[in-house]
Amino acid sequence: MSLELPPAQSIKILVVDDQPYDALLSSKLLKEQLYQVQTANNGEAALHIVHAWQPDIVLSDVMMPVMNGFELCRRIKSNANTVLTPVVLITALEDRSDRIYGIQAGADEFLSKPIHREELMARVRSLLRHQQIRKQLEQAQREQLQSTFKRYIAPSLVDEILHHPEKAEQALNDRQTRQHGVVLFSDLRGFTAMSETLQPAQVVALLNEFFTVLTEIAYQYEGTIFNMAGDCLLIGFGLPFQQSDAAQRAVLASIAMQEKFLELAKSWRARGIYQGAIGLGIGINQGDMIVGNVGSANYMNYTVIGDTVNVAARLTGVAGKGEIILSDSLYQDLNGFLPQRPIKAQEPVRLKGKAQPVRIYKIVITGD
Repeated sequence: MSLELPPAQSIKILVVDDQPYDALLSSKLLKEQLYQVQTANNGEAALHIVHAWQPDIVLSDVMMPVMNGFELCRRIKSNANTVLTPVVLITALEDRSDRIYGIQAGADEFLSKPIHREELMARVRSLLRHQQIRKQLEQAQREQLQSTFKRYIAPSLVDEILHHPEKAEQALNDRQTRQHGVVLFSDLRGFTAMSETLQPAQVVALLNEFFTVLTEIAYQYEGTIFNMAGDCLLIGFGLPFQQSDAAQRAVLASIAMQEKFLELAKSWRARGIYQGAIGLGIGINQGDMIVGNVGSANYMNYTVIGDTVNVAARLTGVAGKGEIILSDSLYQDLNGFLPQRPIKAQEPVRLKGKAQPVRIYKIVITGD
């Protein structure tokens, strides 16, 4: 990891001392190195400057009126916005207990009075190096999180996770949790016939186009990609983060997928790549399911499992080309929301694993 300190002109240092001569001396030495410097003559005034100016380093005397250096340090370190601001306590006190008290207050470094130029600059540069290392580690962590999540979570949600790391911890938790949400399965009808008539490289190229279109739509509606295998795609809404309108998002995303796929299939025919009958079948269900990392020590997959997911997969099997099949629970959760495409009730169907026929609803998207 290469370490290059930022330009001195960009570094802001606050000097806090009730003795004008000492404050002037420290400021002069720092300004000679081109650092930006502000001064305060007590801890209370310094706190206002810390919050308004956000210095990179605070150099504070200990024995001051109104608020001493120990209390100033404690206040800075107890605030979430300034907890990482380095504080150097400058003191003539030699008692070990005073140093321990300063450490307990959160002090990062100590300087003894009278101040020596070389020691002051060494302390400042050391703290700046530590700051720069921390920033580089934070950036590396952000990039790692971004790389991890962008493969299956919408970019807007990735940004939210990066700004709220506790959500990343929730999403990456190895412990599986039961959550309520919506799952959407999409399956390419006619894929087997297509793969038998085209060269492998052509099949892969078409699948890449197919998945690119569908995942972009999933991200548009802030869905989470849980699985992509063969010609099938599994997307979650309201998972792993709650969305009050997850059902509506899923329906709107499914309609957009069908419409975009019609354009894609048309372009395949226009380019002379594939002229056979092909279409997209989609099944959507909602309910409780288990969300988390599932697999072995050597291979893990962040996915969803449970009866809700199984039913969604079987509804996809019922869907023909250009059809979207909604479960009754999903339809009821729409709460009267009506997309531009009509939703029609169908005769109950028997699904594997279900003792009784289940009610379903259908949306049909055609190229007419």
